Amino acid sequence: MSRGTRQLLGLRVALAKAGPGLLLLDEPWDGLDPAAAQWLTDAVRDWQSAGAAIIISSHRLHDLDDVATRFVLLEKGRCQPVEPQEDESRRVSRIADLVTRASAPTPPRVRAPG
Repeated sequence: MSRGTRQLLGLRVALAKAGPGLLLLDEPWDGLDPAAAQWLTDAVRDWQSAGAAIIISSHRLHDLDDVATRFVLLEKGRCQPVEPQEDESRRVSRIADLVTRASAPTPPRVRAPG
């Protein structure tokens, strides 16, 4: 099976076994084709309507915009809340800034001669 097919199968099994309550999803849209991604978005909305609390970890902001009610950015293990009225371009800018800072190489320590 392809990566996307395995991802979709895992999601379907997890959603079939789970009941409304708490659902934790880590990069759930990763590897999905557009039809499967739409199925997942619809499934998340259905679970929300059933009263489930859903926590999604994802880099795909455009998918989260369709289902998220709150956003939190993680920076060095700390939660950075994002205001609900903050528009997508501002969130993208903040995330890009965090990623850039997190991936910047640490300058080597140089010993003074002597």
